[in-house]
Amino acid sequence: MQIKLAVPDGTSLALTGSTAGNNGAYTVKWPTNAQLVAAGLDPNSGAVVSGDVIFTQSKIPFTSSPETVSLNSNAFLTGTNLTTTARISDTQSINLDVTGMDPAFEKVVRALGILSQGDLLDHPERVTQAMNVLNDGIQHSSLNPTEEPSDLQGVQDRIANNTKALTDAKDTQTQFMAFLEGRQNDIEKADTTEAAVRLQTDSQTLSVSYASLAKITQLSLLNYL
Repeated sequence: MQIKLAVPDGTSLALTGSTAGNNGAYTVKWPTNAQLVAAGLDPNSGAVVSGDVIFTQSKIPFTSSPETVSLNSNAFLTGTNLTTTARISDTQSINLDVTGMDPAFEKVVRALGILSQGDLLDHPERVTQAMNVLNDGIQHSSLNPTEEPSDLQGVQDRIANNTKALTDAKDTQTQFMAFLEGRQNDIEKADTTEAAVRLQTDSQTLSVSYASLAKITQLSLLNYL
């Protein structure tokens, strides 16, 4: 097994399949030149570090009896797929469904990870692969059926739709607040004498209406004849 020094410092590794009791979590630590020399390596050679001297915290023990193990990298941030619904008015809600687990973000990060391996002059295929993944992350192509259909353009559209809904709801509520404030001002500035006269007039009109209704409810065929 060989591991290049381009692996980021602090990368978490999960060791499984060990028959010598070495299974567990380890963290890659970039060695100093002194540590490389102590391990019998030339820090200026550019050679990869042998699997026997992978620098980890804690240190992976070396045994004289070879064994087959699995060494997998664990992502530091896996994101979340938890979506929420926000109520923005009495009759309207929006879905906040853009999360860290969206495949669009994964594709962009994966493309950057490919480029971060370095040595692009000797491995130009990495540039092609990274650009293919990055372009699909920006805008998905049906020519890449192995990639998830989500892309940054779709994420932007969802955020824009929510933003438009929030803006419209805010404008509606602002207009309603202005209407209520106007009605409040009208009530506070009303002439008391005029208001009393109007109230008396409306009261008399209501009394006449009730009297007319009472007469109508007493009508019958006998009264008609």
